[in-house]
Amino acid sequence: NDHPINRQTIEDFIIKSLKRINDRDVDKFLDDEFWLGLENGSWFFLFDSFDEIPEILRSEDADSIISEYAEAISDFLHGLNTCRGVVASRYFKGPSQISWSHFRILSLTTARQKELIKKSELNQSSEKMLLGNLETARPEIRRFAVNPMFLGLLIGYVQSNDKFPEYSNVVFDGYINRRLMQDKDRVMQRFRLNAEEIRQVAEEVAFCMSASQYLGLSPTRSAIKESLSEHDFPI
Repeated sequence: NDHPINRQTIEDFIIKSLKRINDRDVDKFLDDEFWLGLENGSWFFLFDSFDEIPEILRSEDADSIISEYAEAISDFLHGLNTCRGVVASRYFKGPSQISWSHFRILSLTTARQKELIKKSELNQSSEKMLLGNLETARPEIRRFAVNPMFLGLLIGYVQSNDKFPEYSNVVFDGYINRRLMQDKDRVMQRFRLNAEEIRQVAEEVAFCMSASQYLGLSPTRSAIKESLSEHDFPI
């Protein structure tokens, strides 16, 4: 905000991201090696979620913002620097204006789905049940199952519940519940919060992130508190 989108913006963001853990050894390494690595091209940068930059998400004229960010990243990687990088984005809001090489992540084929399931070490009956039900599952589950992340969650659901889910939301809900229960003692000991309290607040924050255009996917605590207040959630 209030800063031009250029190579310096990208550099400042990278330095801030790398130093946010406040580790003295990391800071010293970066001070010694970062700019030297930029000059000799030894750094390889991975820019994930380009299409989820808040300005791009909420912009009515996304094309111009996309172009500004794409050119800024290009200027950072090249020019005086000689580094390589990968920008990951969904296609519809990706930096397609610049003549970079494009790679498309393909969905899992049926053969790849079966291969992943067989390598997951399910017991024989669970594996047979999963493979049999996947072919006749609801369209939404079959559509999501071509994504390896969802298929992994689906495998975990079958492993924990010994049954095939009817709806996709049950898979996500089951994963969240397992994680909350696995870590409930550590969270209680460290933060004095139980799993039900964490889930309730997480759902309220998720609602605000979906309902508010300006929050994006990496909102600050102050922005979250403001949005919670606007939607009449207790803070």
